[in-house]
Amino acid sequence: MENIEKRIKELEEEIRQTPKNKATEKHLALLKAKLARLREERESIKGGGKRHLDIAIKKRGDATVVLIGFAGVGKSTLLRKLTRAEPKVAEYPYSTSNPQVGMMEYNYAKIQVMDLPGIVRERHSKEKIREILSFARVADLVLLIFDPFTVSEKQKIENLLTEFNFRLNRAKPLITIEKRASGGLIINKSRDCKLSVEKIKSLLKGLGLHNGIITINCDATEEDIIDSFFRNRIYVPAIKILNKMDLLSAEEVREIKEFFPISAEKGINLEELKRKIWEILELKRIYLKPKGREIEERPLIVKGNPTLREISKRIFGKEAKKAYLIKGRNMKREVSLDYIPKDKEIVEFKI
Repeated sequence: MENIEKRIKELEEEIRQTPKNKATEKHLALLKAKLARLREERESIKGGGKRHLDIAIKKRGDATVVLIGFAGVGKSTLLRKLTRAEPKVAEYPYSTSNPQVGMMEYNYAKIQVMDLPGIVRERHSKEKIREILSFARVADLVLLIFDPFTVSEKQKIENLLTEFNFRLNRAKPLITIEKRASGGLIINKSRDCKLSVEKIKSLLKGLGLHNGIITINCDATEEDIIDSFFRNRIYVPAIKILNKMDLLSAEEVREIKEFFPISAEKGINLEELKRKIWEILELKRIYLKPKGREIEERPLIVKGNPTLREISKRIFGKEAKKAYLIKGRNMKREVSLDYIPKDKEIVEFKI
């Protein structure tokens, strides 16, 4: 481990000292790739030990939202207000020692909300923080919780998440890397990709890949290439929440523009937050009408944009023969199984 740490520091210093220009870009790409590889090796060694948090959380419901923040920002109170959970809540930090979980019901959806232990930099080692954040790998949405006393430290939380492989509010790059035993590196890239073939090859060689087919269909950055190589990055949307807004004046709240302001304790903006969670999770209510029967009262909740073909397989375990949209009591229209239903539409399947 000491040798890895020493080499990491040497590479970081070499990158700082190397001038940034056209002549050095290939060399810098190689250094960055080597640095990423060593950091990954270090994390692999550190992450191999025994976990100390004494519970495992299973993903349940239609989606999972994870609350992350420093200790004392009011995450447990927010969990209690959004769900029926009764976490241990105190007037002082550090009262949540394990992840607390509740179920939020909204528009018939069951949304699992998980409150992670508050991060305390003075008390928690990097290993402990990694352990805490590992629970967030199941998240469909991350809520970064701050209060007026921690809002200026937003970048520190974001940097920690980046360090532990989270990529917030970023789409997964359209990059595939097929490793091969021989044949060198073959780079297929679209016009959107502005990186040179030489720089891409230098990155990959620095990562230890000398043979393979790499296909890039996006405007990829050096970091995107590195992230795609390791395949352990978590791409997840996030909302930055300013809790305890009642402690600030209306003018002060308006000045903090990139945060969604709430007061969990006072119940301010919580319904608006639920609506925003629903929208970002891209949940939909699909009402089903069995043939010859009334429309079912509770809708099927789907995430994203599944087709009727995919929905029928989920319900019946096989593909439906036909699908209809119900527009009125006696009106229905046949649609393609590749149709993507909208929120609150009524569907009838023929199996």
